[in-house]
Formats: sequence, structure tokens, C-alpha cells
Amino acid sequence: MAFTLVNAHFRDVNVIMRGMATGMRLLAGGVLSMDGLVSHRFPLEEINAAFAALRDKPDGFVKAVVTFPEE
Repeated sequence: MAFTLVNAHFRDVNVIMRGMATGMRLLAGGVLSMDGLVSHRFPLEEINAAFAALRDKPDGFVKAVVTFPEE
């Protein structure tokens, strides 16, 4: 089987927000993992390095996440 996807996204804000809420619930519940997608993590104090990685795309770069301190 093969699939061809062409411009597959929604423009309806309610659909987008519902999908984001579902995704966040699945992440928080441990059903989904970002490990295969997020290749770099940066604390907020290193946000300039995060933007540099986004610009420079170092080896192995897929996505970066800026993390915030837990309170």
C-alpha cells in the first residue's frame, strides 16, 4: 500500500486546538513519546543556543525543545 498526502492540514482553529489538547493529554499520560522527534533540549537560559541550533542544523538535529524549570 502507498499513500500520497497533499497539503494535509486543517485551517479551522477549533479543530487545531482540539487536536493539540488530545496530543498533550496523550503525551502527559505516557501514551505518546517525543523521544524520536526531539533531538535537542535546551534550558530557557540557553535559548540563544536553541535558536543557533535551529539555524545551523547540527548533525542529528530534528527538533529542539526549550525547557522551563519546574517549580
